[in-house]
Amino acid sequence: MFNALVCAKLNVLIGNDDSCIASYITQADEWMAAYPVGTMIFAGGIRSPWRIGQPLYNMLNAYNNGDWAAPSIATDDDDHFPKAM
Repeated sequence: MFNALVCAKLNVLIGNDDSCIASYITQADEWMAAYPVGTMIFAGGIRSPWRIGQPLYNMLNAYNNGDWAAPSIATDDDDHFPKAM
């Protein structure tokens, strides 16, 4: 969750549209506050916190990969900065 959340926030900071992901970022922030990095979370079981966390992670991951809503910003091969539009 942490990696996907950080990447989503960085994508927003570099100028990607956040209208489709802002509420998921907020929910993931709240989830991370309840289950900080290092907390042992198990995927199995009906009461597992990951039942809430996994759908959030999936949405953040799809956003980060440009597969959902806002497109990813293309980069030049020569440098790793966003292309001028």
